[in-house]
Amino acid sequence: MVGQHLNELHGVGVPHPLGPPAEPVEVDVDAFTGVYERAGSQIHVTSRDGRLRLRTEPTGILVGLAQPRTLDLTAVDATTFVGRADDDSMWDAVVFENRPGGRSYLHYSGRATPKTH
Repeated sequence: MVGQHLNELHGVGVPHPLGPPAEPVEVDVDAFTGVYERAGSQIHVTSRDGRLRLRTEPTGILVGLAQPRTLDLTAVDATTFVGRADDDSMWDAVVFENRPGGRSYLHYSGRATPKTH
């Protein structure tokens, strides 16, 4: 409804919510596997049968406060994936980035997390 009003009043289009593509996207996922760490969270990305799985583990002061979370990821394009927990209706976006100089990052839940190993 808000998107419709923005379009009618200001000509601004609101993108559709991100979700899995209608046709599968083939991506070489091996470069994305590993461990990504930031304050309060360690994120393990593994692959199986050409698909990625993301698992978050709370660390530090978040242990006992936050719950681990596991998402099976579906490729949207070469670096963007979506996943959701069984009880969620919205898809979470996960974007992988290789920066110049070799540093890799995972963008998830509004934060950039560097790959540590």
